[in-house]
Amino acid sequence: MIRELSGKEYSEFARLWKKAFGDDEEVISRLFQGLGDNVRAYILEFNSIAAELTQFDMGSVVMPLYETENNQELTIPALISYAICTDPSERGKGYGSQITTYASGLAAEEGKASMLCPAEPGLVNFYEPLGYKSLFLVREKAVHSKKVSGIKLEHLTPRKYGEIREKYLEGTVHFRLSDDILKYIGSEGTDMYRILVDGKEEAICAAYTEMRAAPEDSGSDEGNIFTGPEKVLVMEEIILSPDGEPQDGDSLVTDKLSWAAANILDCQICQYRTPVINEAGRIEPSEEVEVQAMIAFPDGNSEKQFKEASAKSRFVPYFGFPLD
Repeated sequence: MIRELSGKEYSEFARLWKKAFGDDEEVISRLFQGLGDNVRAYILEFNSIAAELTQFDMGSVVMPLYETENNQELTIPALISYAICTDPSERGKGYGSQITTYASGLAAEEGKASMLCPAEPGLVNFYEPLGYKSLFLVREKAVHSKKVSGIKLEHLTPRKYGEIREKYLEGTVHFRLSDDILKYIGSEGTDMYRILVDGKEEAICAAYTEMRAAPEDSGSDEGNIFTGPEKVLVMEEIILSPDGEPQDGDSLVTDKLSWAAANILDCQICQYRTPVINEAGRIEPSEEVEVQAMIAFPDGNSEKQFKEASAKSRFVPYFGFPLD
């Protein structure tokens, strides 16, 4: 009932993807061309495609071994389940659950974790019964741009960005993006920067710009930061240098760098994502803190190792770069 997509079925596969997510075929083909043999697509079929899912290697989960020397770490390679969708006429029959469980089983057979980024908060409850755990959180915030002196942006290549990113995240539980994924993200309109303050590197960020308008049903601008249409700088992630100023859960440093970056790129608003500081006690999703990625472990031992490392991590386990 569930099998890998064949070439002759690609057009039908792309039609359902477009129906579910609104992407045109050019967007879909760029993913397959950009990642090449790394991408595998699966379909659940009766007379036609009822549900589908795309799966690819995006990198690995990194878990530091805190009581060892030389920065030793454990890694779990991971496959990402992406663009999971069911034909609207076939919903409510459990097909989405079946194909998602099938993909996580394939990953486990290879000794890999299965990960996904829920497209909306309500989907967290859908994926949890399928064995996915909400263990990767991110902080999201929007700020108005302001002019700040002494701050500059310097372009980075995807490879260099990845090197600095790993240096910044050293000693934390996080997702290490593969070189192929970084290159693909960089080819899709996301720019990667080093943020300099008075000539000193203080952060890195990956961002793109878009035009946004206020929600049509807002009724009032009161409390609504988007009064649009406005040019918005969307920071898929901003990570502060561990050698810079102290960080906290609501960092004024991050705000300052974000609004300055927006100003430099002629944007009125900056919406950013950044890691969540690992504070005492359990951190729950909230208005600013949301589930960014979910994980199904390949076995119980890797889950145990993950939880032990997470308790000592400077950040709550951090994913970054959701492909949304």
